[in-house]
Amino acid sequence: MKSKRVVQFCHNNKPGQEAVDLLQREYGGQIEVRVMDCFRRCLECRKRPFCRMQLRTIEAEDTAELIEKIMAP
Repeated sequence: MKSKRVVQFCHNNKPGQEAVDLLQREYGGQIEVRVMDCFRRCLECRKRPFCRMQLRTIEAEDTAELIEKIMAP
């Protein structure tokens, strides 16, 4: 069985809430979304989501672009 990818969002990332909702609703079987307390490695004062599993910051201008980048293999 393939394990789920984990995407973590800072709780201060208010613009990311739409992406969190969409990921949980549409991709719940593939992606595990976690909303965390502030973590030090996020960029731009916690405005971007950070995926610790892949150890990279995913930057996007809108929700659709963010979802596309998260779902990319």
